[in-house]
Amino acid sequence: LSPDGASLVATREALETWDRQTAERTALPVRSLLKAGAFSQDGQRFYAALLEPGLLVWDTSDWTSSSVMGPPTGGARRIIALAERWVLTCGVGAGLLVMHDVPGERDAYARLAQDLVFPDVRASPDGRQAIAVADDGELVRVDIEAGEAPTSTILGVHTSATAAAITHTGAVLVVDERGLVRLDGATLEERQRFEVGGRAILDVAVSPDGELVATGERDGRASVWRTDDGALVAELRGHRERVPSIAFSADGAWVVTASWDATVRLWHVASMAPSAD
Repeated sequence: LSPDGASLVATREALETWDRQTAERTALPVRSLLKAGAFSQDGQRFYAALLEPGLLVWDTSDWTSSSVMGPPTGGARRIIALAERWVLTCGVGAGLLVMHDVPGERDAYARLAQDLVFPDVRASPDGRQAIAVADDGELVRVDIEAGEAPTSTILGVHTSATAAAITHTGAVLVVDERGLVRLDGATLEERQRFEVGGRAILDVAVSPDGELVATGERDGRASVWRTDDGALVAELRGHRERVPSIAFSADGAWVVTASWDATVRLWHVASMAPSAD
């Protein structure tokens, strides 16, 4: 979902855009399967990872032109757009791949935490931090200071961690074999264990104000929880297959879910009840 909430984009065999005001839907052809995508923080760019080398970059003012940015590798599993036009991907080789979408630097790239392989990375709501999960459970925080390139800090290992999210205050939400847990962002001490009732959680997102956490699950459900006490706010039913991707809109008013059933659903947070359809 774009930062202004006006456009929804899904990535698969084509880049599919949906204007929420006009309901106009457009499929933009691409050369190969799209593995991941993300809007820039200002919404003026959309980045998509192909199986082929580099990232495709669209100007979202008209969606008619695209260019290629980044290294001669492809297949990123996750893309996040950070502050000051920094773009970070993971899932291709070791480390976190960092690119800068500014003139003169679009073909340059660097790798952070090069000794680790990362299946997942998430940005904080303001794009100044990110949390990455390595395949051995290592948690790495990425920070961006004004005018500086991103830096990484290894926080430590959380056994069986598979996905994570980071709040605007730096608290870390981690998916592990027991479900979902909130950790202190500096010490990784456990602050809240969520009673998830045996749910197999695939993805996690946190609301911009940090008050809610959303999870996508293997059985086709999605759930929304309160961050402070772990209470279940709503159970979202409607997908027929697993939900491997979930996000909040930039204003926190919507939860967006994408499923293996080839559908994307939007859920209005203010309308949520304990069991929502």
